[in-house]
Amino acid sequence: MLSASLALLLMQTPASSVAPPAREVPDVLYRTVDGVELRLDVAVPAGAGPHPVVVLVHGGAWMHGRRQDMQELVPRLASHGFACVSPSYRLAPAHVWPAQIEDCLYAVQFLRAHAAEYGLDPARVGALGPSAGGHLVMMLGVLDERRAPDDPDPVRRQSTRIACVVPYFGCSLLTRTRERDFDTLPPPELFAKDADAAAYASASPLSFVTEDDPPFLLVHGDADEDVPVQHSRLLHAALRAAGVASELVEVPGGGHGDFLFTDPDGAYWTRTLAFLEANLAPRAPGK
Repeated sequence: MLSASLALLLMQTPASSVAPPAREVPDVLYRTVDGVELRLDVAVPAGAGPHPVVVLVHGGAWMHGRRQDMQELVPRLASHGFACVSPSYRLAPAHVWPAQIEDCLYAVQFLRAHAAEYGLDPARVGALGPSAGGHLVMMLGVLDERRAPDDPDPVRRQSTRIACVVPYFGCSLLTRTRERDFDTLPPPELFAKDADAAAYASASPLSFVTEDDPPFLLVHGDADEDVPVQHSRLLHAALRAAGVASELVEVPGGGHGDFLFTDPDGAYWTRTLAFLEANLAPRAPGK
């Protein structure tokens, strides 16, 4: 069964020597839903804005983890000029699918609604996440626009689309029963007890790939036993077939995120930075 054994791995990564962001705004209440207060952390780099944004979505098998698990990446991204927004989202089993992606979509809309307040560029928003967070950023990338121009909530009037996606060892296909020669079975707690195959398909990024999706950089260890690398291979192939720019970086011998700890500055990280810089670069005047 698909799991996320590295729920706190990023927090265990050796402390970075990179200088912290110039401005940090923690614990921002961005949504109250089902009686749950959801908060996010904003970190803004030094220099004149508005800054490109990377939404950091934590992992934890959709049932565990917290936004602070992504903190180690914040100074590493801020030192390259990226602002970071790290949201919490509702967790299973108390909250079943699609609560998790609904919260992530709303967080993207919230940061756009408050972009001027924090010095963010609403036109340059990407997303990165590991494991279950990788799955959720995949969904952010492939889902159609959810903007509601006439909604009384001004946040919902904002776009949900993002400019680029970096899933780290996420799953692209969720099924109720074993259908492949690799693991596609998520924790049953993610879904309602009466969930059918269609419900699982609604949580599968493969179900939503279209030609207008943003560029993807998929990173996956080729020896991952928790989320097999076939998940990233499948999505990469589907994106390429649809005409979407997609790159797959397979980490030789890499397990379920262990390389984040053993090789934090490896080739996959160099490629991640280059991909983000290429896709979130400032637009030329008049473009």
